[in-house]
Amino acid sequence: MNRFPIYKNRKKILFGIVNYEIILIIGATGSGKTIFIPNILHNSGMFSKIVVTQTRRLSAISASKFSSDLFNYSLGEIYGYSVRFDNKSNNKTPVKFVTDGILFQEIISDPLLKKYSCIIIDEFHERSLYTDIIIILLRKIMFLRKDLKVVFMSATGDNQKLVKFFDKKIGKIYLPGKIYKIDIMYLENSDVNYLISMSSIILWLHVNEEMPGDIICFLPGVEEINKIFTYLKKILARNSKKLFLFKLHGSITTKKQNIIYYFFPKKTRKIILSTNIAESSITIPGIKYVVDCGLSKQNFINWQTGLNYFRVFPVSKSEIIQRSGRSGREKNGKCYRLFTWGKFNKLNTYQNSQINRIKIESMILNLISIDMNNLFDLEFLDVPSKWLVRRSIETLYIIGALDDSLCLTTKGKFITLFPLDIKLAKCIIEAMRSNHVDTVKKVITCCAFLSVHVISKLPHINRTTVGDISNFNFFGDNIKYVQLVKNFQRRQTIIEAKTWCRNKKYDFASMAMVISLKNQLFNISNTIYFYFRNTNSISFFPKSFINRFNYCFSSGFFLNSIYEKYNRNYSIILSGINIHPENLDNRFTKKYKTMIFDEIVIWKKFFVYGLSPTKISWLIDQGFGVFR
Repeated sequence: MNRFPIYKNRKKILFGIVNYEIILIIGATGSGKTIFIPNILHNSGMFSKIVVTQTRRLSAISASKFSSDLFNYSLGEIYGYSVRFDNKSNNKTPVKFVTDGILFQEIISDPLLKKYSCIIIDEFHERSLYTDIIIILLRKIMFLRKDLKVVFMSATGDNQKLVKFFDKKIGKIYLPGKIYKIDIMYLENSDVNYLISMSSIILWLHVNEEMPGDIICFLPGVEEINKIFTYLKKILARNSKKLFLFKLHGSITTKKQNIIYYFFPKKTRKIILSTNIAESSITIPGIKYVVDCGLSKQNFINWQTGLNYFRVFPVSKSEIIQRSGRSGREKNGKCYRLFTWGKFNKLNTYQNSQINRIKIESMILNLISIDMNNLFDLEFLDVPSKWLVRRSIETLYIIGALDDSLCLTTKGKFITLFPLDIKLAKCIIEAMRSNHVDTVKKVITCCAFLSVHVISKLPHINRTTVGDISNFNFFGDNIKYVQLVKNFQRRQTIIEAKTWCRNKKYDFASMAMVISLKNQLFNISNTIYFYFRNTNSISFFPKSFINRFNYCFSSGFFLNSIYEKYNRNYSIILSGINIHPENLDNRFTKKYKTMIFDEIVIWKKFFVYGLSPTKISWLIDQGFGVFR
């Protein structure tokens, strides 16, 4: 451990912690700050309990496991983690790695974070939505708690925003970077297909470079990963005993993600095809080569339509540097960038913070739920546009979460109780308003499925092809997901369930996670169901189950509605955007004039997914004047 340069700076780090309430630690990729800073602070004896935030669940899990193994502790003994659907820590765990969403939930239940004496915000430069919320709340907490220490860790050296925001002196420490060299290679001409280039480089590395020496490849999304995975599987089939091929993305279960950390036999090679999930704060043993296409899929808001889109974008310079940093941790490494040097120089230094890229309804609702109502007077690290704030408030008002005074309604309070997207929580609330128990159960089941699963966004893939539920083509996609979960639960043993998942090409652990979340949602709904049992339904509810079910989902997704202009040509009602006809051809056995969708994706043209039928009368009833 002493070979890491960070240990030479222990005294400087501890001195900064003692003399400043807030300290910014600038450490280049590979400096070891994620692992060793919590270790140094814990061993100092100054802090009873330390929490370290990460923007990704994989980073939190990886950091806690790597720390436990490195310092010879059982997971959860000294180092543990807490992420959505998974917790390996307890009240006595002194160092806990969490996602920023988990820490925010802890602030709601413990506004002053009394159980923590030190808070570490890792990879501060990535700036997720929850990170920005936590920083806002930390300023308030630190005003009331003079004993609390806050550490920001980042790959950037700019601390002016922090100084201005907290209005106090902030300590600043620079840490040396890598101890191993990384050779960077660029393309001479970037006008080539990056999938072809990446496949060629992988094959060349595998054939010409000696083993051991593992490869990690960064791709924009799941569909690109699947393409290269299938291709390599065929080409490298003969060398299967010497080669281990892995996918790594958000829909891969924790159990499968953990396999990449195993040590494999000598004279073998593992190839990891990853999204940006592995971009920062993780150390994968054996990685020597990085192949980077320089792209990622990101959510962004269209200022004209107000819709969130999912689209491929070039990443920033800092993200590219982070990616190259996955090598050079155990030995000298190489990074192959599938673009030119000139193109790299033209990239933005840092990615825009999420607060100005995506919808912020959830953030605003969360802030209002903890009595921070003066949104336009609220100070942010990066101030969101007033247009975006107004649009978000308007949306929350339309769905009934806010009243005329911008205070939480009863419905809004109930929505905040569910660990779900606002739209999905609204669907459950509406189901409870119907006073039909079976409808509530089915809606909760579907919401659990939609919340857990990240389904492929390729336009030509029919997401509703889910084995033995094709008979439900008449009713829409969402009811199919309910039937899918029902079929999974019919298996009487774990072995039968695993066999069924294998045959249907579904991940068993993901399906088990759906069941776990469903039970959690049932428990939450049971605590508030008494309110709806004693309240007459205000809106009209259809008599048939299918119509009631689709009506409930229309209540959450009525802003995501499309209508048929002519002969299977559909447009989004509120924006007029035309949907690519291939996306809708032969989707259902019955033709519907109006439908709602779960998400919209830009793939050269506009595609919508998760389609269910609705009616104009329902949209008018639920839209509070939007569709009049």
